Amino acid sequence: MAFVASIGKGAPPQSPRSGEPSLPTQTTSAAAQLPKSSSSVEEIAAEASNSDKISQLPDSILVSIISRLTVVEAVCTSILSTRWRHLSTYITRLDFTPTPKQQKYFEKNYDKISKEEFIKSTINHTLDSHKGGQFLDEFRLCLPFFSSQYQSSEIGRWLEFAFSKQVQIIDLHVHTFFPRAFFPFLPCLASRNEALPAFKSLKELSLGAVDLCDEDLELLLSNFIVLERLSIEYNGKLRVVSIVGDLAPKLKHLNLRSCSSIETIEIRGLMNLVSLRCHKLPPSYELVLENVPRLIEFATHENCGFYDIFSNNVFSEQLVKLKLSTNCLKEMVSMYILLSIYIYTHIYN
Repeated sequence: MAFVASIGKGAPPQSPRSGEPSLPTQTTSAAAQLPKSSSSVEEIAAEASNSDKISQLPDSILVSIISRLTVVEAVCTSILSTRWRHLSTYITRLDFTPTPKQQKYFEKNYDKISKEEFIKSTINHTLDSHKGGQFLDEFRLCLPFFSSQYQSSEIGRWLEFAFSKQVQIIDLHVHTFFPRAFFPFLPCLASRNEALPAFKSLKELSLGAVDLCDEDLELLLSNFIVLERLSIEYNGKLRVVSIVGDLAPKLKHLNLRSCSSIETIEIRGLMNLVSLRCHKLPPSYELVLENVPRLIEFATHENCGFYDIFSNNVFSEQLVKLKLSTNCLKEMVSMYILLSIYIYTHIYN
């Protein structure tokens, strides 16, 4: 059934045929009219600008905020507005840890991309475009896909950039489990050299899967004279870790973990040492502690001659936190007895 509508001027409305439902009468205007805006475009833009309070903060505060992000996350803020476009080139903390999205992308496209080349290009571009001042708070490199063929040229260049900025914290983890990089990275670390400004600014150093030997550790400590925190993990070359007071006068925290070749840890005269952590080291390694009056925390999972330690009173009476873990019930009982004797002897007598 067809309906013919007449919209001519003055055309009378048609009556429905008998038996058909009656349709409601609608008034149609010649042109649809939009509601009038209560504000002009300029006023709307000004209102939106006023509502963005964060973008009105000084550059120094915005840079401080995005410096707490990883480099990838900081770069993403450049799309927020023109106000944020170049702020990421001034950040004072360079964290190249892959984001969860990057990790998933790498896993999904394992055979289609070169992860090493992608990471290298990202880091190189960031360093080349960095416009920050002469100081860098932190430089963090997490390279789970990095292989040893680039260690001397690439990692050395990146650390040299950090040293030139008088960096205070360096965290370098090349691989999760197996050593992939070797020390030293820079010629200036091949001998004692305190001329480089970074040697007087670096306070924290964490090395993961970076192979350095006993001599390398000595050179490292002799150069970074204000180092307060040192962490070494997944190392296969350290055998005798010997640290005396003159070598690391400012050292407060020492962490040794998964160092498969360690035979002896000898610490003497570290007047500022506060905490010592030794985890996943070879069984029955020798631990020698002497003149560490401020040591208040000691944590370990291994049996390292505890009887000699406590009987020779190498721990100060200020020791308030002792973390021990062992798989052998006999060792646990022995430790309990030794601790009881030590407490009774030094506290109640």
